[in-house]
Amino acid sequence: MQTERVLFEEIFSLLAASDSPDDNLQVVLDRVVRRLDFESGAIFLLDPMKRVLTRRAGVGLPQRLLEEYDELRVGEGIIGEVAETGIRIVVRDTSGDDRVLRRFIFDLGLRSFVSEPIRARGEVLGVLNIGSESTGSISKGDLSLLAAVAGQIGIALDNARLLHRSRRSEQLYRHLLDHAPDLNFLCDTHLRLIRINRGGLIQFGLEEDGVVGKTLGDLLGEKAANKFSKTKDALVQGERELRPFEMTLHDRDGAELFYEFRANLIREGEDRFFLHFVGRDLTRRRELESRLRDYAEGLEHMVDRRTVQLQEAKSQMAYLFEIATRLPHIESVAEKLELIVGAIVQAGLFRKVMIRIHDAEGTRSAISSHGYVNDEATVVEDQLFAPRALQSSFLGDASRVGVAYLVTGIGGESRDEASELWASGDRLIVPLERGESEPLGFLVAEDPIGGRRPTEELVQVLELFVSQAALAVEEERLARRLEEADRLKKEITERYGLENIVGDSKGMRNVFDSIWKLGEVRSSVLITGESGTGKELVASAIHYNGARREGPFVKINCAAIPEMLLESELFGIEERVATGVDRRMGKFEQADGGSLLLDEVADMSMVTQAKVLRILQERIVERVGGDQPRPVDVRILAATNRDLQEEMEAGRFRRDLYYRLHVVAIHLPALRERREDIPALVDHQIRRCCEEQGLAPRKVSPAVMRLFHQYPWPGNVRQLNNCLERSLVMGGSNEIVIEDLPPALLVWQEERESGGQGEELRDLAESLADYEREMIRDALERTGWIQSKAARLLGISERAMWYRVKKLKIPIPL
Repeated sequence: MQTERVLFEEIFSLLAASDSPDDNLQVVLDRVVRRLDFESGAIFLLDPMKRVLTRRAGVGLPQRLLEEYDELRVGEGIIGEVAETGIRIVVRDTSGDDRVLRRFIFDLGLRSFVSEPIRARGEVLGVLNIGSESTGSISKGDLSLLAAVAGQIGIALDNARLLHRSRRSEQLYRHLLDHAPDLNFLCDTHLRLIRINRGGLIQFGLEEDGVVGKTLGDLLGEKAANKFSKTKDALVQGERELRPFEMTLHDRDGAELFYEFRANLIREGEDRFFLHFVGRDLTRRRELESRLRDYAEGLEHMVDRRTVQLQEAKSQMAYLFEIATRLPHIESVAEKLELIVGAIVQAGLFRKVMIRIHDAEGTRSAISSHGYVNDEATVVEDQLFAPRALQSSFLGDASRVGVAYLVTGIGGESRDEASELWASGDRLIVPLERGESEPLGFLVAEDPIGGRRPTEELVQVLELFVSQAALAVEEERLARRLEEADRLKKEITERYGLENIVGDSKGMRNVFDSIWKLGEVRSSVLITGESGTGKELVASAIHYNGARREGPFVKINCAAIPEMLLESELFGIEERVATGVDRRMGKFEQADGGSLLLDEVADMSMVTQAKVLRILQERIVERVGGDQPRPVDVRILAATNRDLQEEMEAGRFRRDLYYRLHVVAIHLPALRERREDIPALVDHQIRRCCEEQGLAPRKVSPAVMRLFHQYPWPGNVRQLNNCLERSLVMGGSNEIVIEDLPPALLVWQEERESGGQGEELRDLAESLADYEREMIRDALERTGWIQSKAARLLGISERAMWYRVKKLKIPIPL
């Protein structure tokens, strides 16, 4: 018993000798193992946040096992179970206990084992483990000793933890006190400084070593020291509700600081106490209070001034209300502007007022000018504001900058012809603006009533009238745009209606049925047929007679655009991809919500075909030079005059893209395959062309109609329409005769009549070449032999025009 007491005292001394008791855990464990005559032992401490046990001491453990069992999880094996439950586990024979970490126990050769929780204040802090090589060798005395040792370790660890927290709290408190914006200092009963926070030292330019021990009188002056002394006396005498007091101090630069101080008495025993003073800097608050008083005085004066202005504004608002009430009942924009200009004069703002607006195209010429001069309506001549004079005038400056613009001292130094009308005083120009667009015009005002200079308030009131004028102008322009949009919509509907696709043959009836069926679905459509059969017209009819008629209809001819530019036209391009290239949308994005016609789709390269296929599959598009996918909802209408089956076999067209496009197919028969439709086509084209050209209706002679039925029409309906238009324009009688027809038909007829072998001598390719040569020559004659204009007239690129002129050997006159 005496030995155990000595051991216990020795362990207590070891644990208490250090602020960090876990430094001596190895020595404690060694003493306990030797005292109990055990072969091995270990101490594990718990990390409650990670729920991990870390070995801090070990005796009799091989190095390999020390490394392998350096950490254990809570709940793992006997040690983890004790850490989780806080209940001691005694194993007198390890061979029959499944909870033991078998390999660890067997490698050590242990047969009995004790795992004792290390606790403090009901909390498990770790586990003390002892093992023996013999079974049943653990006595009750051993367990009592282990429990006492574990308890002592727990107390030491808990005390160390509390000490650590106390020191951390003290450090945190000192840090907060030093960096607090308030002034904190501690004094003794003689008002000698014991401690001052860092903020106070910096504020007054002091050093801590130089101020500790000095009196407040030495640091702050006798006047300040007297106030602190009176506060000290009151606290010592037991006054509990001591009101804060204010004091004026000076910082290190000599500037005045206004402080509010509070004092506390800190007792230490019966007759020893300290004084704690906390001072708050009120300098900023005093400044704000002074500003607030000045502001209140200024506000009072402003209210008096505003009272007068409100009376004026009441009259002005009455005129504004009258304008807002009457404007909706006036249709003419000119009458609306006259009403607004007159109201400005009658409201007592200016004596001379004029409104001038730009035309709808945004040019600088006036389409409406209305003014008041000397309380009488006057006509303001448009030539005073001619575009050339306006460019260098101050009126032009105001129109461009889009802000209220004041010109002072016009007098005899005029800047524009308007000074002949108004020759003196200041002139105020206010733009008519709506949103972020360019100003619609401007208002010019001169000679304020009462002789006052234009002020910001006066401009703001004037802008209210100006906003009504801008609204009137914008409404009138919007009404025009709506009328124009309705007209265009009606024109498009009529142009692309089914009545413009003429024919009653079996092949055309199939085309009509397909158009009606495909209008309400979004499936891709492949339109095939020879050049000139009307594939684009059918595509337009599918769009404008279907569910997507309100969406955009975008067309692109894949054969007319060079390959290097086709991708940017289809998919769009980001800026800075190449020098001088701006960001723009491609045809797929433009057609979002509507339909996209890929005309001559077989002319796309294999690379472009692959990219188009990806868009059809994923419904997203990426611009050239960009990496941001943009979702699109586009219905694809594809057209071609080639046999895509042959193109696939030749390796020039992707098979997967073909099946994507060939969901539904419409084939347009050649004109020579539906000759019974020629009379109806002729009648329809003559009627349409005469309406567009303003010509008198004409008939077709029987000889011409017979020729139309015999001719093979390599250019199909397009060639027939061009032939009729040329005959109507160039012919001189009331009837189209043989002599009015294009040379290609006349040559064909002559060869046919002379040899009877016209159709054999001229195959389809030659006829197409003749037709194309005739079309290009006709376009060049119309445009004065300027190839760029002729290309735009035919809807092809300038490069394509140059190539065809060279290929067909068309002579260009010098």
